[in-house]
Amino acid sequence: MLLKIHSIEAQQIRTLKETLTQHRSHELTTFVEEFSQFVKSVLFNHFIVEEEALFPVLHSKVKSLTIENLVFDHKRIINVFNEYLKYVDDFNRSFQLLKNLIDYLDIHAKKEEELFSSVTLSDEELKKIENRVKLIPL
Repeated sequence: MLLKIHSIEAQQIRTLKETLTQHRSHELTTFVEEFSQFVKSVLFNHFIVEEEALFPVLHSKVKSLTIENLVFDHKRIINVFNEYLKYVDDFNRSFQLLKNLIDYLDIHAKKEEELFSSVTLSDEELKKIENRVKLIPL
């Protein structure tokens, strides 16, 4: 279940990366708007859910350092996104930051896919995650 949900979001990131790589200047504005909306409305909420509902349950199943590294990745991605927003009017700088951001997201998604495919959660653990998610004000 975790892997399936995460795979959908990871595919969205890879599609964004492909779109950026193949961009044409007249499509960039639309791409930037869609990407920014994706990060704000989907990705940041995804991070909150992982950190507040999923990671506490996974903590007993995987090394603490693994979880800490994923949380660090979240912070780095948020910081790069905020930096990107500061320079959105500077094409060269914002384009490089956007590329870095999507690369970080892709690497992060692969780490999570590997982790989630190696962990089996019981029905009780899944219910615990579900109950925690319900308490998160998104």
